[in-house]
Amino acid sequence: MSRLDGTRRLVHQAVRGVVALVEASHAQVSGQVAAAARLAGLGEAAQAVSALDRAVLKASTAGVRGLNALVESLGDALADAHPVPPPLMPLRSDLLVGPQGALDQWVGLLNGLLGDGLAAQANPLDLKLNLRLGDGLLPTAPGALETALRAAPAGTGWVVLVHGLATTEGSWCVGAEDRFGDPASTLGARLQAERGWVPVYVRYNTGRTVAENGAALDQRLARLAAALDRVGRGAEPWTVIGHSMGGLVVREALGRAAPEGWRARVTHAACLGSPHHGAPLAKLADLAHQALAQVPTPGAGVPAALLALRSAGIRDLGPGDQGAPGAAWRGRALPEGPRWLLLSSTLAADPDSAAGRALGDGMVRPASALRDADPCPRVTRVRLGGVGHVALCNHPATDGALRAFLDGR
Repeated sequence: MSRLDGTRRLVHQAVRGVVALVEASHAQVSGQVAAAARLAGLGEAAQAVSALDRAVLKASTAGVRGLNALVESLGDALADAHPVPPPLMPLRSDLLVGPQGALDQWVGLLNGLLGDGLAAQANPLDLKLNLRLGDGLLPTAPGALETALRAAPAGTGWVVLVHGLATTEGSWCVGAEDRFGDPASTLGARLQAERGWVPVYVRYNTGRTVAENGAALDQRLARLAAALDRVGRGAEPWTVIGHSMGGLVVREALGRAAPEGWRARVTHAACLGSPHHGAPLAKLADLAHQALAQVPTPGAGVPAALLALRSAGIRDLGPGDQGAPGAAWRGRALPEGPRWLLLSSTLAADPDSAAGRALGDGMVRPASALRDADPCPRVTRVRLGGVGHVALCNHPATDGALRAFLDGR
């Protein structure tokens, strides 16, 4: 099925959700009015009016539900008869402002906000987890995977790049033309040109938990390593780089991997602006939901219901206590084996200033990105100033820090 069909199904789901929300809000208001009427001695009259009101609402919502279900069934039948595979956007910054780029960013955003629900409902918008080589996805079937790898560019190594929350691999080309004079200039492309490393981009559903995505990445990279052995490229070293949530997924995948498996090939791992101790906005959303859920009024109930829809991936970056999904991965040490780069940035030009420490890169604070409280001899920590969170994955300052790290400086 196509992305358009996935969006259609999501709209039908939204209609059902809005109807349920209207019914719940109406019940709250009706109950409050009835209570006030009883206090005023108008209980019997109010009860009759309330019964009529409920009957009208029930008939109206039943009609909306029925029409929504009919249109959805017809759409499903048409989609099954005419499946359309989703296209991949070429990694070029000049395409991000066009229709294909807008669609790709929309899909990434939906996965970040609602991805666990999309996965549970097998919605075509679910990105799942795939590996991208060039302009296509690597196949998963053993024979087809080896064929694709034999056609891959020659190189001295491999670099695996994992994007952040609510984006796709298209985020690696953001700002390319403005910052590098070439719309196709990505971190992976530059590493290929400078060091001969073949870039593999991970494309995944960021609305799922870090643990789920880490497990899926571990499995896919294990298959990739086995296939590279079969085509005679098993000795080439790997570097793994994650931006934002992608760094957490890298951590989780490396932590799950067998020491003698693909993890043994990874010489360097880098986390660019990754929220190892959570992100302020995710924590704020969690606190707001808890507060609003305690207020029994429609004015609080509606935003509380909307906040409750946020994905497991977003919840993972929240407080991380009281059994929250984020509690498990946050307590783990960095996996042994590769050398680690933890990179943070700040909106302020001086990363060590009070403003820099407080604001961070606009999404993640330095203390979270650098894991300051976790001593580890194989970790290099770098602070950059004047670079925002989104820009961090494709910026000259990031390149400079990464080159120094890779060269052992």
